[in-house]
Amino acid sequence: MRASITCYITTAINTLPLREQFAKSCFETLLQFSFYKASNSSGEVSKLALGTLLKRCQEVLQNYVKDEKLSGRCPLPRSRMAEIAFVMRAITSLIGSLQARRSHMTQSS
Repeated sequence: MRASITCYITTAINTLPLREQFAKSCFETLLQFSFYKASNSSGEVSKLALGTLLKRCQEVLQNYVKDEKLSGRCPLPRSRMAEIAFVMRAITSLIGSLQARRSHMTQSS
């Protein structure tokens, strides 16, 4: 019994980076599709991806604030800090894209 518990814990620890990498890849894909513009589409893919991405960012930020309050003086896990950093970079990227689009539209008019 003891060996199986140790094996489970070791397996869980070893798969954590893979899980983090998968989550990051999914988030990056959503971000890429948020900027997607196909010549034969009405931007529906971009709208769906952007809506999903913004909901995910909101969820991550809300959970971070809640967990930060609960953690007291204990630091949050590295994976959570990496997640919040990635969300902040994604938001910065989206804001930059919107500013560039607005600038391009004002120059075109």
